[in-house]
Amino acid sequence: MSQDSIPFVSQIISRKVISEFGEPRLLIPIYSNSSLTRFPFLQKHGLVPLRVGIGTAVLTKAKLFVPIPETVDRTVIVTVGRKDIPASLLVKISTEAKYLSLAFETGVFKAAFDLPDSTRITHGIFGKMNLPKADILLKDKQGAIFPVNLQNVQLDLDYCIETATDVYLFEAKTDASRSFILL
Repeated sequence: MSQDSIPFVSQIISRKVISEFGEPRLLIPIYSNSSLTRFPFLQKHGLVPLRVGIGTAVLTKAKLFVPIPETVDRTVIVTVGRKDIPASLLVKISTEAKYLSLAFETGVFKAAFDLPDSTRITHGIFGKMNLPKADILLKDKQGAIFPVNLQNVQLDLDYCIETATDVYLFEAKTDASRSFILL
């Protein structure tokens, strides 16, 4: 199979077809280049599964992964009394949301974003959500546009905080991922 014979966006493929590549529950949640390595065929042809509905996906050559910078120097030292931290955050932390909650509760976000202490920050909406319907456009290297319709797609936003003037959306990683997928 030549690289040119593969379309930029495939037809919608179902769970049954996806299972030919491997376990569907493992294929659809590909969130980084490193998780794509489990599927050499897809990696060889530069294909990424993009969930478009419940149990369905398209395969695309679109560049969906955003690289994570090698180093980001936002070193912040914050002193917080143990009694000022919610007890639920003092246990072993293993999820992105808990790390981000700890950063919120301890004032790390205010310090990292240079927000004055007087700035009121609140939690925005985050977690697993369902997107009932959306139409997106993918563009190839030649500028051709490919519409993709999303129906009942689950998305996961790791964290969100808001000030009166700004909204901060967070995608966090607890592993050594070097990229993340936007969609």
